[in-house]
Amino acid sequence: METKYKLRELTPAEMQCGIGACPAIYEVERVTPKDMQCFGRIGCPEIYKMQGSYLIIGTLVKPEEAGLEGKVGKNEALIKVPKGLIDNRQR
Repeated sequence: METKYKLRELTPAEMQCGIGACPAIYEVERVTPKDMQCFGRIGCPEIYKMQGSYLIIGTLVKPEEAGLEGKVGKNEALIKVPKGLIDNRQR
């Protein structure tokens, strides 16, 4: 079974506001390499593409564990994923 996502707005028409920072629901495109995709399980590294950014699911790492103290901002998280997840992603 292959699951692919394309970015499209799913917000009900009556709740769309057109401009500004409005609550919205989007479906995203999965760009995880095919050989690294796992279906139906929680805890699998994944990459999704959404509005010019990547959303990455990985393992949370404390910055001090990686020698990156002071590099991770207040609203940021340091995550770890297998190297192949980035190097071999779908294009």
